[in-house]
Amino acid sequence: QTSSLVLAPVRKIKDNFKNGYEQRIAADPQFAEKSVVEIIVAAGTQFTAELNRRGNSRFIPELDFVVAGILTAIAGKYYSMWRVAPTASSSSQQSSKDSKTSKNKNVESKLGTMFVPTNAFQTYLMDGKTRPTFTQRLGSLIAPMPSLMRAGIIASMIG
Repeated sequence: QTSSLVLAPVRKIKDNFKNGYEQRIAADPQFAEKSVVEIIVAAGTQFTAELNRRGNSRFIPELDFVVAGILTAIAGKYYSMWRVAPTASSSSQQSSKDSKTSKNKNVESKLGTMFVPTNAFQTYLMDGKTRPTFTQRLGSLIAPMPSLMRAGIIASMIG
């Protein structure tokens, strides 16, 4: 029974990841290829930065820090890519797997009860009619912070 208590959250995370991955593949069939490219670019860029920072003489002795830096870069980059990737809603997935899927790109961003633009320079909110106020524009800078903080924490834990 103890093992089931420990494994239940792991199974839930695995199922959520699998469901999210399937929704992203349904919305963008090239998501897997794009993921591989993102990982290669993140790893290559961080490897080059680590090599420049440490030089040839300190690279091998500090390999543990190099690997941690590369893993952190991969995790942060992939999490950011995961968050912005279009997803197909589960109802459209079940109703028509091979026809058009509805992408959740036009999801309204909220800060508390206030609707905010997805970026501070957006001319209209997602309804296409309402111009954002100055407060809503400031809110668009604050709204993504919890998600970005979560990405940083996850990347730091992996690295």
